[in-house]
Amino acid sequence: DAEDGDAEELPAWAKAERDAFQARQREAWNRAVGNIRALREAGVTVGYAGHGLDLKDLPGKVQLLVEDGGLTEADLLEMMTSNTARILGRDARMGSLKTGAIANLAVFDKPFTQSKASVVMTVTNGAVHEH
Repeated sequence: DAEDGDAEELPAWAKAERDAFQARQREAWNRAVGNIRALREAGVTVGYAGHGLDLKDLPGKVQLLVEDGGLTEADLLEMMTSNTARILGRDARMGSLKTGAIANLAVFDKPFTQSKASVVMTVTNGAVHEH
């Protein structure tokens, strides 16, 4: 069971520690999804920033928000763009596609809420990156 391309087999204690850590991450994520749902139902503006998130993990996180959080594509798009920019006080220049705005976006190979959607291109501060 090689992890992250390591050629060596992990010792049993390290596998157990890794598995326990991943279980705690899943549990925390499930609580976060429930919190997002509860906050939105209470009328709170909720944002979702993916800073530091590995792009390959984004489609899976989006899918969980749809399936477990009951969010629609429109809900997610609003949370990931205009809501986040508004919460951060950056909505004059970020969070929407308009002249003069800072371009930070991802392009997917199919609608981003569909299973196994993949990021094919990102634009960060106007610079285009192929994936």
